[in-house]
This record gives sequence, C-alpha cells and structure tokens, in this order.
Amino acid sequence: MECATLYEQHILTWVSISGAAATVRTTWDPAEEAGEYFTLEKKYATAEGQYRSCLVNGGRYWRMFAETQGWARGYAEFLSGGVCAPWICDHAAVEAVIMLRYLEHFFHVLGKATPLIRQLRAEELSSWSEVERINSAFEMSSPSPRVRGLSNSMMFNNPFSKMILANMKQHVKVIVIACDPVSRFEKVFFRQHLCKDAAGVSSEPNQTCHSSIAAALDDRPLLQRYVVGSELQHLRQLFGSRLTVVHQESLRQDPQYVYDAIATIVGAGPFPPRMEFIRYNAHMGPRTGLCDNASQVNALKEFFLPDYEAIESLVSDAGTPRWMVERLRRTRCDRPEEIHRRAPRCPGNVTPSHRMCRGRERMQASETA
Repeated sequence: MECATLYEQHILTWVSISGAAATVRTTWDPAEEAGEYFTLEKKYATAEGQYRSCLVNGGRYWRMFAETQGWARGYAEFLSGGVCAPWICDHAAVEAVIMLRYLEHFFHVLGKATPLIRQLRAEELSSWSEVERINSAFEMSSPSPRVRGLSNSMMFNNPFSKMILANMKQHVKVIVIACDPVSRFEKVFFRQHLCKDAAGVSSEPNQTCHSSIAAALDDRPLLQRYVVGSELQHLRQLFGSRLTVVHQESLRQDPQYVYDAIATIVGAGPFPPRMEFIRYNAHMGPRTGLCDNASQVNALKEFFLPDYEAIESLVSDAGTPRWMVERLRRTRCDRPEEIHRRAPRCPGNVTPSHRMCRGRERMQASETA
C-alpha cells in the first residue's frame, strides 16, 4: 500500500510534526484565566507550526480523535491531536492505517503497550490553509465590494476558532452586541435553570435547576458561567480595531443609527430611511420575579461589576456617547414595559420614550390626517 509505505519510510519525520493539540476544552476559571489564554495561544502556535511543517514536507494535516481502553485503569480514554500523513493518504487510509501506526509509536515512546482502540476518527484540518485560501480569494476578487457575514456566537466558544479568525487580518471584522449582564443572566436562568415543577425538573436536560433566582445567588459556579467581561477583553486583544462592541441599549434607543453604523463598518451602505427594525427573541413579563426584589438586583449587579466595567470600556472606545454609557447599567427592571405586559409599547416592542417611535407616531398621524 503506497500510503503506508511512504509513511513507514519517513515515520520519524511524520511523527515529529504530529501530536499538537488540535482541539481544546477550557474551564475559564477566572483565577487562572490569563495563564489559560497564554497556554491556548502557545498550543495554537504549536499546531500552526506543525501544520505548516507538514505542508512543507509534502503532507496533509489531520485532526485525530481516538477512543481507547484506558491503559492504567479500565475506563475509556479520549485522545485528540494532529497527525501529519503523506499527501497521497486519503481519509480512509488515515483512519485505517496512519492513525493506528502513530498511536503505536506514541505509546511505545511512553513505554506502554498500545491499548485497545475502540474508535478512530479523522478530520482533515484545513483551518490554517483556509485562512490563506480565503485571504487569497478576497485579494483576487473583483474590485466591487463584497460583504459576507456569519451570525454564530457559538464560534467564539472555541478558542482555536477565535485565533483562526484573528489571523484573517485583512477582512474579518467582529460585531458584538453586548447585553446588560444582569438582564442576560436573569433571562438565561428563567429559560434553563428555573425549576419548572415541584419535582425540581429543569426545562433543559442535564441542567441544575433552582426553585428561585434567590437560591441561584449562592451558586457561584452557575453565576461564573455567565461572566463575559474577560472574554470581551480577550476579543479586543485578538482583533484590536476590527472589533466593534455595540450595547443592546443603543439598539433600543436608535436602531436606525446603530444598524447604519454597523453596515458602514462592514463595508455596506446604510439601510433605507424608513426601514423598520423589529425586536425579536423578547420574553416579556415578570419571568423570575427578580425585579420585585431590589436587594437581589443589586447583588447581581455587584457580582457582574467587572462585566459592566469591561462593556462600558469597550463601547466607549467604539465612540458611544457618554450619555449612553451612563445608561448602560439599566436592567430590564428599569423598564416597566418589559415587566408589565399591558404597558404601552411602540411597534416592534420599542419603548414609548424612544424618539424614533414618537417620530413614527407623528408620521402615522399625519398620514391618517
């Protein structure tokens, strides 16, 4: 078999440019976060270096997932990493031959017998080549502007994805809509962590639930899961001026201006003057009852204070007016139309104090007249 023969002829070379972590899991413990980011960046640099060396040596780089019978104890072990194989090796050959041979060498170096391999899976890791390919495609495209967008916040949960996007320096711009931290937590708690019946069952499978949001105030690990300030700061480090943070409050106050500004940032023209921006994904009403207890609201504000400060810093850097920044610590509890379903609202769920809403009302009145 030509693939296996080529691999065996130069196995030490192939192995020397294999093994870097091609996927990661993180816990984001705030006490260790800076060091964790540093470690991730080192891993990314190592994987990128191996990938490029693999290409130079006429190989293709593959992400490996292996489930083995634990060599020390009798439970399943999951291994992942990058494997460089000769260019002639296709997906089937990598899974059937190359990965097994690499693992045999890996465990031999550890001085251990190769454990029982339950499952092997390979995916060609083209992320770094995609960076170069996409950048080249943009350079060769026609001079007319082309704007492509992807609305996928989950992408930023993967540290490697963030670093790959950050390497696409010429064209990738990131727009982040930042929500009020307390309102965001209250909504997620209502949807995922509030027990829905007396038996203590959550609406989401495998989620811890609490009978009230007051009980959640003592669940620090739960609260910590929804801290975003340090993540936003890390995005700023990665993307610099290519990151724009927009606060949700500005969308309530002047959606036309904000959407026009975003469109200008990404290279598109402004929206039509009478474009109506509808509010989606809104769940009105008292929800958890948080807004009936000012001390609980203040306790959550205190916990999420670093998030408030990070968001305010980033939106200030983006040119948000000072009067708007001063409003950024308003929660949904400061908007009665959010709590009381019968409170008056303008079209699109916009608050009646919104100047554009008043303008729309005047325009409608003049048209009726």
